[in-house]
Amino acid sequence: MILDSHIHVGDWNYEYYPVHCDIASVNRLLDECGIDGAIIMPTDKKQNEATLWDIEKNGRKRYWFFAWADPKDSLGLGFMNNNRARINGLKFHSGLDRVEGGIGNKVYEPYLHFAASQRLPVMVHCGRWQEMSSYKFALQAAKQYTETRFILAHLGGDFEKLKLEAPRELKAMGLTNVVFDISATREFWTIEMAIRTAGADKFVFGSDYPVMHPKMSLASVEVLSLTAEERRKLYSENLLSTLAEEK
Repeated sequence: MILDSHIHVGDWNYEYYPVHCDIASVNRLLDECGIDGAIIMPTDKKQNEATLWDIEKNGRKRYWFFAWADPKDSLGLGFMNNNRARINGLKFHSGLDRVEGGIGNKVYEPYLHFAASQRLPVMVHCGRWQEMSSYKFALQAAKQYTETRFILAHLGGDFEKLKLEAPRELKAMGLTNVVFDISATREFWTIEMAIRTAGADKFVFGSDYPVMHPKMSLASVEVLSLTAEERRKLYSENLLSTLAEEK
C-alpha cells in the first residue's frame, strides 16, 4: 500500500501555481501512480467546504480531509465545529498566512485546542521563511500538545540544511508525537540520511501535488537503500498510525 500525505485540491491565488486540481483528477492521478489514498487539503484559497464536498461527492480512493486553519478567518472555527465528524485533521500554513512565529503564535491556539479536543492530527508547513515557517515552532508546539499527533511537512524545511537539522532536533527532544512528510524534497539523499538519524518510524511519504508530481516523489524513494520494512513504514504504516487508522 502507498499513501500520499500531501495533496492540494482547488485553484491557487499564488500566481506561480496556475494548476487546477480536483478530486476527479486526483483519482486518475493516483491510479496512474499506483497510490491507494491520500490526505487532501485545500489550496491557498482555503476553500474548506468546497474541498470537503468534492471529496465526498467524487472521491473513490481512501481520502482524509485536513481543513486549512486560517487564523484570519472568523468563520473557520465555526466550520470545524459544525463539521467535526467529517474532518480528519488540520493544516497550518503560517508562511502563506503570513503569521510571525508560525504555529507558536497565539492566534493559532484556538485551532490547536480544537485539534486536541477532537484528537485530530495536524500538519504544519515547514518552509524557507524561518520567521514564519521554522520547524522549531512546530517542534515546540508538539512538546506542548503531547497528545496531538504532528506531521511536519517538507522534511522540516525548504533546503538540505533544514531537512537534516530537523530530524536531529526531533531525536534530541525525544518527542514521540511527530513525523515528517517527505513532500517536495528535491534533495533525495536527505530522506535516507534523515531516516538513519531519527529512525524509519518518523517519516511518511508525500508529494505536495500539484506542486510536485507523485512520480517524482516515488522515484526519490526507490533510489534509496531502504529495507522492505522501512519502505512499508514510509509508504503507509507510519501515516496510518498517525491518523489512528487500521493498517
